[in-house]
Amino acid sequence: MQAIALQGAKYYPLDNTAIIHIATRNKTYSNIFRLEVNLTQKINVNQLQNALDNITPRFPTIVAGLKAVCSKYKVVPITAPLRVMREGSRLASFTEEEMNECALRVFYGEKTISAEFFHSLTDGHGGLVFLNTLVAEYLRLQYGLRYSDNSLTLNPFDKVDESEIRDDYSIFAKRGKSSLTYCSAYKLPGEKRKDNTIQTVTGVFDLNGLMSISHKYNTKLTTFLTTVMAEAIFELQNRYNDKRKKCKPIRIMIPVDLRRRYQSKTLRNFTLYVTPKIASDDYGLAFNSLIDKIGAQIKEQNRNEIHASTMGDYEAKNNSFIINHIPLPLRCLLLRCAYNIFGDCSTSITLSNLGKAEYPQEINSYINGVSFFLTPKKKSNYNCSIISFKDKLYISFSYRYIKAELAEIFFRKLTEFGITQYSESI
Repeated sequence: MQAIALQGAKYYPLDNTAIIHIATRNKTYSNIFRLEVNLTQKINVNQLQNALDNITPRFPTIVAGLKAVCSKYKVVPITAPLRVMREGSRLASFTEEEMNECALRVFYGEKTISAEFFHSLTDGHGGLVFLNTLVAEYLRLQYGLRYSDNSLTLNPFDKVDESEIRDDYSIFAKRGKSSLTYCSAYKLPGEKRKDNTIQTVTGVFDLNGLMSISHKYNTKLTTFLTTVMAEAIFELQNRYNDKRKKCKPIRIMIPVDLRRRYQSKTLRNFTLYVTPKIASDDYGLAFNSLIDKIGAQIKEQNRNEIHASTMGDYEAKNNSFIINHIPLPLRCLLLRCAYNIFGDCSTSITLSNLGKAEYPQEINSYINGVSFFLTPKKKSNYNCSIISFKDKLYISFSYRYIKAELAEIFFRKLTEFGITQYSESI
């Protein structure tokens, strides 16, 4: 309990995007993401628990619960040590009790350490910093490993910096015309699983080969992968002879980490999105024309002034006198209805590239690979998440369908570009 006492008893307000994740949670759906690290040696569970206890005070807004306090949800300290659990099913919905006590899970497998984060606490960057720090502390305890800190691996015994627990949406928000737009997007076809459980599949590809082919098309890796995704969806539409493709555009949601452009160190959510739109008329375009069209949309949407106005829109809504005087249960109901009508219907799939999982050099030899998973939205039954380590790119699909048809098409299309796919799986 010493680590819990050191965490303190401070409550934190939610960041300006967090409440929507709470409002839309139910028995079968929570907006969760998962990070995994595969090590070279078997896990010592007792040492992993010791490592988790040691780093808990360092992450007061991540190793935390979410509770209604005085008609507002707050990030609250845990009241009992978080226990590591034996690996179970991936991305299972958080119950309300779990969310209240600690909206984070830590798992171990034979050689894996994993964490699942309820999105109200943090985004992919914050989650990666937490898991990297946990793995580094575990290796220190287990093997006496000494290592240097970096921006993604913190010293667990340092004091918490105020910039790490700050809501930077409110700091960098600016008034202006909101850039938030909504339209009904095409939903990917497939035979849905009756039990509504989430399945995952991961493909591992040569990162250098992917970077090289992206440069050949004079574009960034995420734009290249988004274009391949659009073509994979076109093929899936044809496979199902889906006439809906003529009615609704494909919209691919791409998260954008705002930390570099605003010099932010926050470990809370600080991500916005771009959503390029691909119309049915774009089917049949040459790949280089399609990549130019998608790239132009991403560039146009990914501007600081647009992101600042979006943050301003969040800030205005969260500070609205009228909204703040609506009883919390009714406010959550209204948010849930709005999300079901607008948010959940406005994208076809998310493609989230978390970037490189960079560890201190001394740690690299202990790690075999990494992976990253997103919960599919309620009505978007696929999501795609990407992370790299060393010279490999790990592309994961989560889905509620019986078959991972979109993943199979997407992986095949990458190999058709001459990209090496490795046989290892996560």
